[in-house]
Amino acid sequence: MKQSAPFSALARTLEDVRSTRSKNEKVRILAAYLSGLQPEDAETAARVSTGRSSKRGSKDEAQVGYSTLLEVVKEVTGARSEQVSKAYLRHGDLGEVAEGLLGEKKEQTLFQEPLTLRDLEDTFAKLRSTKGKGSSVTRRALVKSLILRATPIEGKYVVKVLTGEMRTGLVSGLVEEAISQAYSVQKEEVVRAHML
Repeated sequence: MKQSAPFSALARTLEDVRSTRSKNEKVRILAAYLSGLQPEDAETAARVSTGRSSKRGSKDEAQVGYSTLLEVVKEVTGARSEQVSKAYLRHGDLGEVAEGLLGEKKEQTLFQEPLTLRDLEDTFAKLRSTKGKGSSVTRRALVKSLILRATPIEGKYVVKVLTGEMRTGLVSGLVEEAISQAYSVQKEEVVRAHML
């Protein structure tokens, strides 16, 4: 099995996409990134780029609330509630808050391995399948495992995907165009495949 692509490269790509207003440039940046990925990683990257942790039409979602995300970020960083509140008032975006606070982690993992797209997909799958009694504790632990391993920019996009608030300007239609460009496929075929 080939090594999965690092999540950090997708996070940097999303930052580049976010920094331009040009729709054509957004499509070009994402297409260039997607073209170098193996199929499983490309599927995850395309979905995450639109702010989805699950496939379109899926009845299962990650079901992670703001309060869980805030508590995990506070726990990992040691930030006090006042710090988080000030950061949120300044940014108005929980992902930006996470990025700002994650530069000062108080907790670390024993073995620091970079996050990959496969790690992200596997954790999102576990979040989607966790249901019933005790599921909130399990989901919290899964989110914490991602945040602990994440760099500040990766943490930003983990939070953005889980809240569904990407704010990069990449809507489904632009991601479809990027896939079309990346793999030299007619856009109509990409749209049809996405619908299916």
